[in-house]
Amino acid sequence: MDRGYFKDMLFSTNLLKLSFWVWPYFAMLVIGLMMPSDGNHGIMTPKSLSFLSCFGLMMFYTCFKLRVTIHQLRLICFALVFVCFLLIWMFIGHWQKNEWLESSFDQFKIFVITLATVMMTLNLVHEKLTTREKILKIIIYANCIYSTIKVMIVVLHLLGVVNMFKVLDLIGIRYMSMAMLQGNLSRLQTSVDIITPFLLLFVLQSDRLHLGLSKKFKWYYLIITAPAIFLSFSRFLYGVAVMSAVFYWFTLNVTGFVRVVILTISLVILGVAWVGIDKVQILIYERFFSYDNKMSDQVRVEQINALMAELDSFPLLGKGLGGYVEGLVRDGAIQYSYEVQWVAFLMQFGILGFILLLIPVLLIGYQLFLPPFNRVKMSFFGLFGIWLLSGFTNPFLISLTSGIVYSMFILAADILKSVDHSSRELA
Repeated sequence: MDRGYFKDMLFSTNLLKLSFWVWPYFAMLVIGLMMPSDGNHGIMTPKSLSFLSCFGLMMFYTCFKLRVTIHQLRLICFALVFVCFLLIWMFIGHWQKNEWLESSFDQFKIFVITLATVMMTLNLVHEKLTTREKILKIIIYANCIYSTIKVMIVVLHLLGVVNMFKVLDLIGIRYMSMAMLQGNLSRLQTSVDIITPFLLLFVLQSDRLHLGLSKKFKWYYLIITAPAIFLSFSRFLYGVAVMSAVFYWFTLNVTGFVRVVILTISLVILGVAWVGIDKVQILIYERFFSYDNKMSDQVRVEQINALMAELDSFPLLGKGLGGYVEGLVRDGAIQYSYEVQWVAFLMQFGILGFILLLIPVLLIGYQLFLPPFNRVKMSFFGLFGIWLLSGFTNPFLISLTSGIVYSMFILAADILKSVDHSSRELA
C-alpha cells in the first residue's frame, strides 16, 4: 500500500485520532486527577505508566508525520532550555558537594513531568487532535467522579460499612487526617484535592468558556464538591473556594449578583441550621484556633527560618536541585519536599535560579493579563495568583496534577482570547 495514502488515512480520520492518539492523554488526565499520590515516583506506577505512554505516543506521532511546525519547534526549544536549566542546577548541587543524587534526580523527574504535561496539552490542541474545551471538560468530569467517590467513602465510613483509613492504608494512598468532630467524622485530604476549589470557577464560568456543561451537571458538581472540599478541612482550600465564588460574583451584573448572594446566604444559613450552631463553632475552633492548627503554622515558620538560613550559605546559585536542610526533613521518602515550596525553591536555586524559574509562571499570567481587559479574564488571573500562593502552604507546585492545573489556565486564556477576537470581528 502506498505510504502516503496510509499517512493520510492515519492522520485525517477523526475516529483514529480520538481513539489512538488522544486516549492515552485523556487516560493520563483521569489517572492524574483521580489517583492520589502514594509518594512512589517509580516507573511501574499507574501515573508514571500513563504519562510515559502518552509522552511516547506524542513523540511517535511527531516523528511519523515527518513534519515539525513552528509551534512545535518553539515548544521543543523551550523544553530543551528548561531541561538544561534543571541539569545545570543538578550539577550545582554536585559541585556544592551535596550528596543527594537520588533526591536530585527524583525532583528533576517531577519538574519534567510538570513541564511535559503542559507541552503535550499545547501540542494536542495545536495539532487539532482535540480541543481546549474537551480537555477542560475531561478535567472537570474526572474531578467530579473523584469527589463523588471521596464523599461516598466517608459516608460508608460514618455508617460503619467500611473503615476508610484501613482501606486507604491498604491501597497505599497518602492522606492527611485529623479529628473534626467527636465521633467518626475526620478530615480526609489527598494530593488531588488541591484542584477541586479551583475548578469551581471553571464550572461557574463554563458558559463563557463554551464548555457546554448542562445545568443539571453544574448543580450536581457544586453539590458534590461542597462536602468534598469541606472534608478536606483545609483553610487554604476553604479560602480558594470562597475566592472562586467571589471572582464569579465579580463577573455578574447587579441583578445576577444580588440573586447569587441571596442564594448563597440562604444555603449557608440552612447548612448551619442543619449541622447545628454548636458543631459549627467546634469546627471553626478546630480548624482555626486549635493547638494542632497553631503547631501546623509553627512548623511552617520553622521551615522558613531553616530554609532561609541555608540560603545564606548559597545565596546566588542555591544548594542545588533536590537540596534540603539536613536538620529539617519533613518526609523521609521525599526529602526535598516542604510545605513552603516557594521558599524551598529559593534555597535550592538561589536568587539567580529562582528568577529564571519564575519566567514560565509569569508567561502564563501574562497570557491572562493581555488586553482587552474584562472581568472574566481578571477573575481567572486572580485565581491563578491564588494557585501560586498555594506554594506557601502545600508542596504541590510540581507534579502531574500541577501540570494539569497550569494547562487549565493556559487553555482558559486561549479560549477567552478567541472569544475576544471573535467579538471584535463581529463588531
